[in-house]
Amino acid sequence: MVLTGIGLAACYFLFAGQFSIQELTAAALACSVALSFAGIARRTSERRLECMHCSGVSARLMPAIAAQAWVVAGVLSRAILRRPADAVGTIYRQPFRHGDDEPTDAGRRALVTLARSVAPEEFVVDIPEHGGGLLVHTLSRSRPVKNLEWPV
Repeated sequence: MVLTGIGLAACYFLFAGQFSIQELTAAALACSVALSFAGIARRTSERRLECMHCSGVSARLMPAIAAQAWVVAGVLSRAILRRPADAVGTIYRQPFRHGDDEPTDAGRRALVTLARSVAPEEFVVDIPEHGGGLLVHTLSRSRPVKNLEWPV
């Protein structure tokens, strides 16, 4: 449990991007809540969580994640070594059906933003109010996805 808490705190600080007393307090609270829920789930569950059935998915995803991590590591290494004067990466417009102000469309926009931003190589910068697509920052040159509804 202690190692899990340390790992969670390290991830928190990595994503927070800074280390201060406020971030330390927030990390402690977030880790405490996460570890409490994990402990409750572990004690009350009828079955242990096993990922043996996930091995087929992992076998397909791991090479893709490793390839993206390699690309990101290369771009960041070149940026650190060369210290470019300009920004690294490009911003492009991903065609996207914005939808209405209904909760289902708002949820879809949130999920698409999350799914595109979790990838190590790119993240969503903005979703303009009146359509026009997503503004996506990428470290390498990638092409827009053709699916306008779920461009992930």
